Amino acid sequence: MGESLTGRKPLETSESQEKEQSKKEGIEVAKKNDIERLASELGMNINMEALRQAQRDIQITLHGGSKVSLEQYEALLIHKMYEYFRLGVMWKTKEMMKKQTGVDDSLVKWVLKEMAEKELKFGLRPIEHVIPLTGDVYITIEGRRFYARQQGIDFSVKYETIKDGSKDNIWEFKCTVTLLKSGVEYEGYGKASPANVFRKDYIPDMGRKRSLAHALELAFPLGVSAEDADMITDFRMAEETAIEAKENGAKELVNSLDEI
Repeated sequence: MGESLTGRKPLETSESQEKEQSKKEGIEVAKKNDIERLASELGMNINMEALRQAQRDIQITLHGGSKVSLEQYEALLIHKMYEYFRLGVMWKTKEMMKKQTGVDDSLVKWVLKEMAEKELKFGLRPIEHVIPLTGDVYITIEGRRFYARQQGIDFSVKYETIKDGSKDNIWEFKCTVTLLKSGVEYEGYGKASPANVFRKDYIPDMGRKRSLAHALELAFPLGVSAEDADMITDFRMAEETAIEAKENGAKELVNSLDEI
């Protein structure tokens, strides 16, 4: 008598709910104290109720056109990052970062958060469309092409050789991306030489790829920018890594957020 179909007593369920609610309230209090402490250090006064109301009122537009409040958006970010932990995206991100600048756990979390934002807002997939790059995140050429397709934007691409490297293998190209509907043009530039390309036989192609990446970045600015395309040593290597990760499939990574 008094037990549910699962064999648990209603009292136990109630106690569990109370503990969960108490935990949530504790997190809210800690968050409030942290925000108020920061505001005080900055010499500012803050109305927490007004802040919460602002979070409810601010609208974020997601990929696909739906709108959510800032509070809901933050919850979606956390859920998306949890997916990355479970599906191996965090593991692959850390492996890529190891080869670039080494791994800092707090930086990994920031990179994953940025990846989650790009997926929620633009539909861009991590590793395939958004990759870690020297402590930041970078949208690949395929990512910007994907975005253009999703938006129904057709464009043409034209290359021009600025410096012929037939003698010294130092090449420079200009790429012009033209939006066909409006006729607006975006010009990107890319250089490549033995000093910044590992595969020497790929240097001219790398120069063209860098100029294309720069032009697409200007045509489709999605909030992630590599200001100087020459700093990116090998787009092909990064994109091949993304394709390899996709073909190999995902790995289960963690069992709980406590392992982050």
